[in-house]
Amino acid sequence: SSGINAEYGERMSSTRNLPAKNVFYRAIFQVLLKEQFESLPACNVGHSASNATDFISYSMAALKKLKLRGSPSEYIVRSYSERFNDGSFERKIYLFHQLRTLLSRVIECLILIDRMLFLHDNGVEPAVFGLFDPVVSPRCYVLVAEKP
Repeated sequence: SSGINAEYGERMSSTRNLPAKNVFYRAIFQVLLKEQFESLPACNVGHSASNATDFISYSMAALKKLKLRGSPSEYIVRSYSERFNDGSFERKIYLFHQLRTLLSRVIECLILIDRMLFLHDNGVEPAVFGLFDPVVSPRCYVLVAEKP
């Protein structure tokens, strides 16, 4: 796996929607975590706060799930909401998300080509086949090779 969330352009263009608001909330929440905790292990908020209607409810649900000692108060969480409320940060997050989405397909293809070249250089003739609709899953191709 390339480590990139490979949501291809097909998925984005098929729904014609911007990313969910919780993408923006998660970005602000990450700033909050970084600034409020000196050392923080890798955190996975998951979908625990995905139904939140605003940043404050998102953050309070995520903090509850993470069970961190010394979690910030609602007052502090609200200050982050106000700090990033001007719209410029949200636009940057959505632009970054769109760029990542568009580049992920290119990176996935480069990985497939690299693997095909490796096999070809080692005397194996590979082939790539599409398995299903890219909207269903970005990893919709299979690399097939037979040992000589």
